[in-house]
Amino acid sequence: MKSKQEILVEVLDDKLNYAKVGVIVRGITEIDPVEAVRRLAVKSKRKYYLSSVGYGTEKQPEDDILAISNMIEDAVRWRSKTELAGRVIAFVKNDSDKLHSLAELDVVTTRDLSAKLIDERIAEANNAPTEKFWTALKATSSYYSFDVLYEFVQAVSQCPDENEAIARNMWHLGLLCDYDILNTNIKPEDRLARNRELIIIIGQLSDESRKKISSALTRSIKENNAELQDAYRLLQEYFKYGRKDTLRQLSYNVVQQLFIAPKPKKKKGNNKKDDDTPITVQPLKSKEIEKLIAESIVEPTEETEQTMHDFFEELDKRYDEDSEENKDTFPTIGGTFENRPIVLENHNTQFRKIIG
Repeated sequence: MKSKQEILVEVLDDKLNYAKVGVIVRGITEIDPVEAVRRLAVKSKRKYYLSSVGYGTEKQPEDDILAISNMIEDAVRWRSKTELAGRVIAFVKNDSDKLHSLAELDVVTTRDLSAKLIDERIAEANNAPTEKFWTALKATSSYYSFDVLYEFVQAVSQCPDENEAIARNMWHLGLLCDYDILNTNIKPEDRLARNRELIIIIGQLSDESRKKISSALTRSIKENNAELQDAYRLLQEYFKYGRKDTLRQLSYNVVQQLFIAPKPKKKKGNNKKDDDTPITVQPLKSKEIEKLIAESIVEPTEETEQTMHDFFEELDKRYDEDSEENKDTFPTIGGTFENRPIVLENHNTQFRKIIG
């Protein structure tokens, strides 16, 4: 399997094929800019002008295939020379006040690396179900960091049976292992979305709701009740200790049943309805959030104003790709609105336009 550095070189090669001025690589860590561009120069037999800022790069003498600088000002100067068009490459590890001067350069981020990583899996897929899965994962890749996707792809590629490996290693993505996701009658993109929702909903259940589920499981007469109780215990451990590998012991189908009200054991001479039967908690999604925001604007109250303030504060955190909190994955919206967990189905939502 290709390394992160090798994937970066291929992405740069693709971008520079149509870049009019050059390319700026932003926020990608654990790479060597000089080695990457030198390898690219040898491959393409072209001379490149590299500005590497924030990577500890030392300025070096210019040679036949590479000019190296550690100052953003040199990239600004090079991009003004028409004879260097398509050969200017800037690596910037952190944001800089002078980046606006390089607005003409095509941007490369970890998103591009993720797309390249998954594209190769799509090209190598040996059957239609796996191809559909990788395509669906690419469409929703904004939910995962490159490192998380790389970890998952690496685990899958080490197994000779790709179909089995995909289902068994979904825990690397922070998801439940789903052994039916490659079934021909299932849409992988919808299944991945529901998988994420299950994780979010369970994590945001109130203590009272969790007690109701636990109580109902104790009285359940389902054949796999022991399996359900084990699943619930493991989920509690996952959200208590945050160990992702706990998810490898959980199945999507089993966990989903936790949200189907278990049929309680009947008590002789008691026909009263059991008030402890858990109710499925439906997440609050984008369209309904839009409606609630509109209603809050038309008829504002102190409570709704505070809720909207908290919501957009969390939304701003969600889309801050430079935040340490978002290093491994884009965080889900925390909190609730009217006792329902907030879930955004897609990272590229119009809510992003609101915060800029």
